[in-house]
Amino acid sequence: MGHETRWGTGPWLSWLSPVWEPRPGHLRPDAHPLPRSAWTMLLSAYWHGLHPGYYLSFLTVPLCLAAEGCLEAALWGRLSPRGQKVWYWVHWFLKMRAYDYMCMGFVLLSMGSTLRYWASVYFCLHILALACLGLGLALGGGRPGRRKTASQSLGCAHAACPVFLPGLQC
Repeated sequence: MGHETRWGTGPWLSWLSPVWEPRPGHLRPDAHPLPRSAWTMLLSAYWHGLHPGYYLSFLTVPLCLAAEGCLEAALWGRLSPRGQKVWYWVHWFLKMRAYDYMCMGFVLLSMGSTLRYWASVYFCLHILALACLGLGLALGGGRPGRRKTASQSLGCAHAACPVFLPGLQC
């Protein structure tokens, strides 16, 4: 398992690419303003069933991905090697709590129950994601040129990743 949320959704995106690749441009989900990950999550929710909790949970993922990417793009170059290791651990911990939060849509299934639960914890993940997105944008993380590449992301700091990735070379 990777340390970034995007690593978990990457296989879905690559698996679903053939679904829309042969279609004309106006029918391709990535041709619309909605991000590709949102289309993937929407399709995944539909694949699981018609319970509103699935849609609430899956459609929270694109917000989290945007916040993660924006904040990471803004902060990564400013972090020392030790700061990057701390980033990995904090990111991993928050990602696990995000999965806990979002899985309630799968457990409760109904929109009302899921929203009541999320309200009982003050929509903490949604608020945290919006705050991270805002902070990342304020620090200049929204510009594509500021985003780190996959090799910069791993570098030799992967040793800080809470999950050992066998075969990963520096």
